[in-house]
Amino acid sequence: MEWTCWTLRGSEVERVGGRLGENRLRLHEVVVHGRKFPLNEVVDCLGNGSVILMHGVIAEHADTLMEEIATAVGLQEELELQAGFAAFLGHRTSVGRFFMTVNSRSDFQFIGPHSEGDGNINMQLAAFFCFENTTDGGETVLLEVDEESASWCSLRESVTRLAGSSRPLTLREFARVRAVHRLRSPADYVKASDRVFSEKRSDLPGVQLAHVLAEPEKAFSRLLDRKIFTYWDTISAVDHTSLTEFARLLDDFRLLKRPQHAADLSSMDSMKNDRIWSSNVGFERIFKSALILRLTSGDLVICSNHKWAHAAANWTPSTGVRRIAAAFA
Repeated sequence: MEWTCWTLRGSEVERVGGRLGENRLRLHEVVVHGRKFPLNEVVDCLGNGSVILMHGVIAEHADTLMEEIATAVGLQEELELQAGFAAFLGHRTSVGRFFMTVNSRSDFQFIGPHSEGDGNINMQLAAFFCFENTTDGGETVLLEVDEESASWCSLRESVTRLAGSSRPLTLREFARVRAVHRLRSPADYVKASDRVFSEKRSDLPGVQLAHVLAEPEKAFSRLLDRKIFTYWDTISAVDHTSLTEFARLLDDFRLLKRPQHAADLSSMDSMKNDRIWSSNVGFERIFKSALILRLTSGDLVICSNHKWAHAAANWTPSTGVRRIAAAFA
């Protein structure tokens, strides 16, 4: 037998951690022997919004497996593009052809839930490979968005638009501004519903940009073949409520590690300098369920970047080593 797969069922797969429950029926597990795995089955599971957890992946084969899956779902070009883009920006270090280091953090810091990027980049696929995790924490946390929730209109996304005083852009100018500032279209001006936080001049004469909080918009998922609301990094990172809700979720699952004499959560928040408002939207209003994964060496997690927001619990310093690599497409 070259591969084995199973899906856990019944009472074994569900437990409730406070207000947001864990639903392991959304997890499809595969044991890999060598480079063999059920590719068609993995693709089908991604298409129905399940999370794939592959066990027994050899580190040297992680890139190859990722490439096979990305190619099968039509995302090979995006996989290569995101790997090159991250290396160009310098905020991550390559650890293979496609995998790269995860966000660095200080002692006791966690990474709050988010889907990588924003609707402008619209990344489709997220993957995480575990080299090792010998700490007393560092669990990978996945949250499944509730596509039908009415609460998405109460969230806001950090967006760059053209200020009302700015002139329109040519297509060549737009390509330049889009790459640097993530502008969505050549005539994407501030809307009446936007909350403007700041304005700045670009390096193009007569072009003024505005940083606004805008109503979230649905993005098209090629894996799911439909538009859905997505908990982009540009939504979660600016929201104080996202911080308190994630800390509460970690507490619900008894995962939160608190440093001694910590007066508040700010020392554990890797995004504390980006938070500028509070939505007061609880996680149970925008997420359907959670998956808590204690990854071990050779585990590879793959999921829809739209359907699942990813996060990482913190751990006590000096309890071990956590080496996780990420890939996106």
